[in-house]
Amino acid sequence: LATLLADSGVKYVFTGHLHANDITSSRSLKGNVIYDIQTGALITAPCAYRTVTFSDSGVEIKSEYVKKIDTSYLDDGYSEKQLEMISSDFSAYAEKFFESGLCKWLNRYIGSAGKLGKLLKLSENSRAYKTLNDLLLNVGAALSLPVYDDGATPGLNDSLEEIAALGKSKIPESDHIMTYQVAAEIMGAFYHGDENADELKETKALLFSCVKAALAYSSARLVESGRTDDLDELVKAVSSSKLLKTNSSFNYNDRLIYPLVEKIVDVMTSGLTDDLCEPSDINVTLEPYGENDASTERYPITFIGKLIRFIKMLTSKIIIFK
Repeated sequence: LATLLADSGVKYVFTGHLHANDITSSRSLKGNVIYDIQTGALITAPCAYRTVTFSDSGVEIKSEYVKKIDTSYLDDGYSEKQLEMISSDFSAYAEKFFESGLCKWLNRYIGSAGKLGKLLKLSENSRAYKTLNDLLLNVGAALSLPVYDDGATPGLNDSLEEIAALGKSKIPESDHIMTYQVAAEIMGAFYHGDENADELKETKALLFSCVKAALAYSSARLVESGRTDDLDELVKAVSSSKLLKTNSSFNYNDRLIYPLVEKIVDVMTSGLTDDLCEPSDINVTLEPYGENDASTERYPITFIGKLIRFIKMLTSKIIIFK
């Protein structure tokens, strides 16, 4: 579709839905460039909107932010403390609101087999899917625990740090209290735009450690409850999915935990930590129409235009084949 639009003369496409500030580009084989300019939502931190100025010299894109709102327009139901926070520092309130919302997001993606099961192409009626679902229910519960032990409950494994220690692992040091805050830092960088993979490297490693501890602990609980055969079935399904690599020796850490953690973290952070395409996501001036437009032959975006294009393409392939 990008090629069709670019070669038909479309240079800029404005999109939304993902609530992120992101600009990416694609060049067709004919050399025509098309830009996808995505704009964040006002309802999600950093509450951004864009101003775009078209001129003969270029297309200037600036990102602006809602910094203040009139609380008198809000519906009833906000507490005095919320209204005070909104009035004193709306941007900080929006960030915290977004961070809290990641709890629900984490449970949706990790607390059940819905997303990962589909990715692994497991039938919902299969034994492997049901085992994965039970496993992830426990994982979701574990990830709702604090990341670090505060020492208030000795002998009770009620933090991810203590759970990790059971498997002789260690959670990297950080200022985060809950796992959803770790995820929020990664998602927040994506929503703000111009995310930097190097800056998020430690955060991603921390998320990996948290998920690994939760998954190892949850699989151990299934083993203790006598469900080793169920886990074996899941391991086989994971191995045959070709999405994950597993070792031949039977060890849940090697054969199940690490591959699944890699896939879970990959699902959670895919495309969020790396800004893979130029130009800048936030403020940038793009070239105007006429520049970097290599193709002189344009195809109208109509059924007839598509048909003509298809026939030409088919003809060229037949000639090459002959």
